[in-house]
Amino acid sequence: MGARARTAEQYMETEMMFNMKSLLWIGTVCVLAGIPALYAFGSFGNGEFFGMRSFDVRETFEADGLRAIRIDGRGADVEVVRGDSEQIVVSVVGTADADTSERIDVKASVADGTLTVEPIVPDKGFFVAVFDVNVLVRLPDRAWESMDVLTSGGNVDVSSVRSAAVAVETGSGNVALADLTADALDVDAGSGNLRFGELYARDATLRIGSGNMTGIGFRAERLAFDVGSGNVRLEDGRGTLQGESRSGNIAVRFDAIEAPVVLRAGSGNVTVELAEKPEHLAFDFRTNSGESSVEWPYEAAGLVEPGEENAGAVSGRFGDGGVTLTAETGSGNITLGQR
Repeated sequence: MGARARTAEQYMETEMMFNMKSLLWIGTVCVLAGIPALYAFGSFGNGEFFGMRSFDVRETFEADGLRAIRIDGRGADVEVVRGDSEQIVVSVVGTADADTSERIDVKASVADGTLTVEPIVPDKGFFVAVFDVNVLVRLPDRAWESMDVLTSGGNVDVSSVRSAAVAVETGSGNVALADLTADALDVDAGSGNLRFGELYARDATLRIGSGNMTGIGFRAERLAFDVGSGNVRLEDGRGTLQGESRSGNIAVRFDAIEAPVVLRAGSGNVTVELAEKPEHLAFDFRTNSGESSVEWPYEAAGLVEPGEENAGAVSGRFGDGGVTLTAETGSGNITLGQR
């Protein structure tokens, strides 16, 4: 019996030693594998860590004779702002390994009054050690004929610029627009959020495949939006509004509706909040699965008090009707009330 007990104890000790050696071996492998990863991707605030270095490549272009700007970020984040000089300044900044940082450059060409710029980032294959790349373009304070900003996978930020036509496109990234004036604005974001404010446009078309849209403070003769999956929130806007979110809520908060508004949601709530009861507004609400409600008494076939509406379909008017508000949702509630 004693011999069998000692044998069991010896077996347990041997197994524990084996497990400890295994863990030590696994830990050593993880550490050794982690060092190249840190070398490739690590970065501290000073821009240098395990061979990583910050880079800042700048090119200056004369704006005389130029009417249009085209910026291709090639996957980098792109920021376009109003500068403080009469020249166009393009900066490519970021962090990369020592060899790559020495080869970062700006590619530029001019044709028919259009300046096209893009960053040059060497492709080093699987082990490319570029931590981030950002393209900053400073423009003179003037009205441009057209401005195209695109990147395959990065954020786009455009502020304090004027152009007859502005087109923004990103495959995957957020878009931010501020203090932007354009006759025609076209935004296409495959996957990412869109935020805009102080926007003045004659005609604006905004598309998002997947992401939320937020607009606060805008004026547009016509603003149209199309969101595949995401919520839409619009505040303090004026102008004709037409938009759809196939999966997500739509919330509109205006002082008043002064132009036709058409809102559609495939699956989600539609909420319209105004500063006060409309004086002249005709509305038509329809939902297949949900309820429609109006906070104020309105005229239908007769006077309808709040809470007396039909469950899904509600239509009526305030005053003589005037402008129109149309809202539809496949599954969700529709509400018109005070903000």
